[in-house]
Amino acid sequence: QTLTPLGASELGGNGSVWNSTYFMPAFRFTVINGLELHTQFLVGWANRLDPVVFGAGNFNSNCTFSSECFYGWEADLALRARMGAKDIVWIDLETGVMQPGKAFTNAGFNAGGLRADSRLGVPLWTVQMRAAMIF
Repeated sequence: QTLTPLGASELGGNGSVWNSTYFMPAFRFTVINGLELHTQFLVGWANRLDPVVFGAGNFNSNCTFSSECFYGWEADLALRARMGAKDIVWIDLETGVMQPGKAFTNAGFNAGGLRADSRLGVPLWTVQMRAAMIF
């Protein structure tokens, strides 16, 4: 919702995937009954660079898999527990790391800028824990 100069509602995305070609394998393993390990990896490219978002002179209508259109990669790992009668309680511990590519850093979405040793931006990461009662 804080994209500059436009918000997600102006772009028509509102959290959905658009303007991208990506590969995202995901795997789920049952460790023991009620405990699962989830993992996924994502790598993506913009289909085209829009001058409204990326600034004048950054328009590219046919990106294919060029480095200037590379969104970056993301790796996620989650441990999910279900417990209680009929699995009424869900507890998730999740972590993820993202390495933004030029399609993000050129648009100003990475305040840290490009790293000196690569064409990728500064890594972003998160750790989250949530608990829910399903009824």
